[in-house]
Amino acid sequence: MTVLTDEEIRDRNEYLWRKYQKAIGTRTSAALGFVVQARTRELAQSIAKLITRVDCKVTKISRDYWPFGRRWQVVAMSPIIPLDLIAIDHWSRQIHHGLLGLDAELTHWVPLLPGA
Repeated sequence: MTVLTDEEIRDRNEYLWRKYQKAIGTRTSAALGFVVQARTRELAQSIAKLITRVDCKVTKISRDYWPFGRRWQVVAMSPIIPLDLIAIDHWSRQIHHGLLGLDAELTHWVPLLPGA
């Protein structure tokens, strides 16, 4: 999987922030739902253990078929964090850096807003 640079992580976070900023509105904190992709089931299970060590809750491990092969997905939820780009960028970098050296990638996050 692709190892993202800090600039690429920031660009992805800024893109997602712009996408969700209107829905976030005046809310100041919420959990984030996120997806980590891995190549094997064993790696996905290891990632799930790693994620729970940083106070995140794993909600699902599943296999997803792509045109060029299979990917395992770990779907999880972060603890409640401040809903601002700086805090989300910091959280995202922690997850990315925890995955360094593994064949895995944080592919997406979304704020889990009540009533949304």
